[in-house]
Amino acid sequence: MRLLRVLFVLVLVAGCESVKQMPAGDPQLSYGYAQLHDLMKRESGVSDLLLIRDVSEPTQALIELVADTAADAAERIETFADEDKSLQLDDTGLPSIESDTRSAIAAATAGLLLTGDHAERDLLLTQIKATQYAEYLTSTIAKADPDARRTAYLYELSGKFHQIGDKLSARLSPR
Repeated sequence: MRLLRVLFVLVLVAGCESVKQMPAGDPQLSYGYAQLHDLMKRESGVSDLLLIRDVSEPTQALIELVADTAADAAERIETFADEDKSLQLDDTGLPSIESDTRSAIAAATAGLLLTGDHAERDLLLTQIKATQYAEYLTSTIAKADPDARRTAYLYELSGKFHQIGDKLSARLSPR
């Protein structure tokens, strides 16, 4: 088990080293911010599910934290785009096949969350995945962005999503 953890850390470190800082105005950086903005807009609405599905109070508080963190991040990213016109938040750069696949997954996940028999567990699992993706997407963009102010914010945001993900995971642990 320890060997697996060491290998996992090595793979993560090796993967992190491949990200290079991009020149200002690079469309790849814009695509990253657009994808992050899209994720934050979707996650900012996750607490709406609490209006129709019952979950425990501790889980509800964490879901609201995800939504609030994402809403704040979406606004901040919009400010970055207002200040830097090379960041085009309406173009994720994804091929249509990838966009369609992501939409299909989102629809299937929404169906599960709305009608599944294990609402709380399923919500926790989806949010663990979402916060992990947000954590790594923000840190990858931070490594590529030459703007120090945005980079600092992204690293801070990555840390927040890491902490939230840990708290979500702890909710699944046997008590």
